[in-house]
Amino acid sequence: MFKKMINMAHRNERGITGLETAIILIAFVVVASVFAYTVLSAGLFSAQQADETIRSGIRTTQTTMKLRGGILAYKGNVTEGGNVSESVVKISFTVSNVLGEGQAIDLTPSHYLHHLTGALTPVSTDDNDPHTPWPAVSVTMISYDSATIVIPEVAWTVEFGGGYEDDGDFLLEDVERATITVWLVDFTAGIYDLVPPTGTEDNFITNADNLLKTNAIFNLQVIPPQGATMLIQKRTPAYLSDIMRL
Repeated sequence: MFKKMINMAHRNERGITGLETAIILIAFVVVASVFAYTVLSAGLFSAQQADETIRSGIRTTQTTMKLRGGILAYKGNVTEGGNVSESVVKISFTVSNVLGEGQAIDLTPSHYLHHLTGALTPVSTDDNDPHTPWPAVSVTMISYDSATIVIPEVAWTVEFGGGYEDDGDFLLEDVERATITVWLVDFTAGIYDLVPPTGTEDNFITNADNLLKTNAIFNLQVIPPQGATMLIQKRTPAYLSDIMRL
């Protein structure tokens, strides 16, 4: 009797067949594969983001230009009203591109010497500006500071050599050299004047007390649109000659 009752209780039970086991294993493998793919994709995405962050940091901090040769300073007679003072009126230096791999640096200048008047003239974005031979925007900034003055965007011009200098642009390419001239005092028709044209006062020294004279330390910072700032720090000699190698 007892045995009969046990048999009746287990009458509807059956074991797991081989097919069902295979289906369960396949489902487990599929779920595990999807999970593994998701984890792997997330890992690859994170690695890619980290790589881009590292590359961005390198682009921000790496040097883009290198000095070639020395720093030259030029003496001039500066007029202020009826007074004339001797001081350093412009500084020039030559740079090259160290980025390589076909990467160019935009050295569109802030000013140029007008071919008719000989005056320092700001570049313009206006195609109809009769004083500007090209529409341009200067994206590389140069700042000047000394013990008495800070000029965040000093006036500067550029001349190219050593490569594609006649290609009609202001891109410093890997085989070129660019000679940058920083103008501390406004220049018009051979005269250095402490009273620059209206609207350009912030680009020049406009007070005789701030002129760069003997035994004075000054700093130039060349700030390209991408990459590290290039700092130049020099001291003027105890005696000013027409051309000085600092």
